[in-house]
Amino acid sequence: MSLKRILKLLLAFLTGQGVSVITQLLVPPLFLHRYANGIEVYGEWITLTAAVAYLNTLNYGIQNYASNQVTIHYNRGEVEEARAVQASAFRLVLVAVLLPAIASAALLLMPLSQWLGLKHVGSFAASMTVFLLVLQLVTNWCFLLIASSYMAVGEAHRGTNWLNAQRLVAALALAEFLWNRASFPVLALTQLVVTFLFAILVVVDMRIRVPILLPAWRLGSWRRARAMAAPTGWFALLSVSGFLQWQGPVLVIQKILGPTSVAIFALTRVIFNMSRQFLSIVTTSIGQEITHLVGQKNWIQLRRLYELSEKVVLLLIPTMTIGTLLMAPFLFTVWLHKRSLYEPAICFSMAAISAVMALRSISTSFNGPAMSTRICPGSRSSRTQSCWDYPCLC
Repeated sequence: MSLKRILKLLLAFLTGQGVSVITQLLVPPLFLHRYANGIEVYGEWITLTAAVAYLNTLNYGIQNYASNQVTIHYNRGEVEEARAVQASAFRLVLVAVLLPAIASAALLLMPLSQWLGLKHVGSFAASMTVFLLVLQLVTNWCFLLIASSYMAVGEAHRGTNWLNAQRLVAALALAEFLWNRASFPVLALTQLVVTFLFAILVVVDMRIRVPILLPAWRLGSWRRARAMAAPTGWFALLSVSGFLQWQGPVLVIQKILGPTSVAIFALTRVIFNMSRQFLSIVTTSIGQEITHLVGQKNWIQLRRLYELSEKVVLLLIPTMTIGTLLMAPFLFTVWLHKRSLYEPAICFSMAAISAVMALRSISTSFNGPAMSTRICPGSRSSRTQSCWDYPCLC
């Protein structure tokens, strides 16, 4: 276990949290104050982005399974096997990219605005926005798969820093166009261009620093790619649960209550997401060490790491959740200058959801099915077992 690696990754995630805060604090006020009927316009933007967000479930499992397995094989000295897994993962991503890209093109001919009950964006503009957002999303999959490969050589912080830079530039570009009251398709196109440029930059960086991590198409196989579909499905289930908790309700609220209610829900979600993301830093910053220890089969150190992280998270959850709940009215007043948007019932619900998700994150970090072995967190022993053959009997 390397404290230096953990601290580097922790610093990268703290930087990412800063970028996230900047994005979340900068974008909503620009919608609310630069557009006529800003609260409704923001609600409709959130609705369109939520309509695309569910597609992330197609990639979430692939990326996490592949990066963990590649890291495990590298740390066992199985370099060729690691490269074969990586190349096969790219084949699987290719399928995941083509399917939504083709399907989303059909939306250009459909009355999407009417289906979602949008008032401030025309049908073609709404369809074009979703199409461009889908292209941005699938481009981001390739970017993330390459950037996550740095974990294999103990430089996960470098991939995270590339992601931080991409998100910051995208946020600043989006803010610039929001200030000029750009249309939704222009906003979506901005995100696509930034993501594409950073995908090229991370490939160039990897070619210079660690060219062995660049995917080699010839080393992969469609047979292996098909075999990866099942284990990646476990990680995809985590993404589905996140969609049902945060994105799914947006579409229902838009259809039933309209864009103003969507905006209130989304703004409250932003506040509690920021506090939850600070908690998630604790677990995500040790993710690289978890995978390295699994690769080395060092179960004693892995057990100690789990117990320490569990204590830290359980200590922070009530502090962060209750603090955010008490600060919510103040944040609405100072951040948005709209105290009327504060809804106590929604805030209490968000606080409860955030606390439960923080508790879940510590278990999923250690018990992710992407690992070749599973640690039983309820046990005081270091029992391990195959992820695929047996359930976790603690």
